[in-house]
Amino acid sequence: MKITFQNCEFKEIKEKVSQYYTENRITVDSFWEDQVLESSTYIILAGVKIIGFFAIHHKQLLTLFNVDIEYIHYAEELFNKAKHYEEVFEAFIPTGDELFLSLALDDFSKIEKQAYFSVDSQREIKSYEINKDYILTLATVGDIDLIKQYSDNFFEEALIYHVEVRHIYIARLLDEVVGFGIINYGRVVPHFASIGMFVRAEYRCQGIATNILLSLKKVVHAKGLQPISGCWYYNHNSKKSAQSAGLCSKSRLLRIHF
Repeated sequence: MKITFQNCEFKEIKEKVSQYYTENRITVDSFWEDQVLESSTYIILAGVKIIGFFAIHHKQLLTLFNVDIEYIHYAEELFNKAKHYEEVFEAFIPTGDELFLSLALDDFSKIEKQAYFSVDSQREIKSYEINKDYILTLATVGDIDLIKQYSDNFFEEALIYHVEVRHIYIARLLDEVVGFGIINYGRVVPHFASIGMFVRAEYRCQGIATNILLSLKKVVHAKGLQPISGCWYYNHNSKKSAQSAGLCSKSRLLRIHF
């Protein structure tokens, strides 16, 4: 049987990707989604039948790879071909993606720990008692200058977009801006919503980060979605805040070099 690769638009494989990650309970966050959506995508064809897919970010980083179960005996051969597409020399792989990870581990030169992916443990968490004047409100376009002033460029060039689509929240204590929250709703795996926070340096270690995350969890659950928190592997304070808010890091994102 002749198996070929063909370049495609992400929309052509979106349903297959979403189904694969959902059925296999693979945890991913908005950062991972950014890399996938910025990638060149390919379908794997057996004749005219689509039997799999892969994606390459900026020519060098594999971000997706999968082959349908009935063609799994071709997976190793096809993965090696995908590794030699464009200028690939590394891959981003969630540890929950058993096939992709196993194939990459067959022949690698180095593994780097990239990020923690945390899910809601559903355990009961009580909000820290900060102050009765603590509030979290949805940001509007009129708040953009205020956010720029106090967020230390946390949102970078995507700030205006996130405000316009109602992703950003402002945390205040006694009318003083103390931090921000953000919800990124899943674009690749739609039942996930990534939550994150930023707290001004002078207000850290007071439970504000945890309360922001707890509030964002409530918003996400009210929409019938699953809250996810991702953080860089060495951002220990962010990981601790997530744990305090009941988010447990059961999986990782790895950068594997070939």
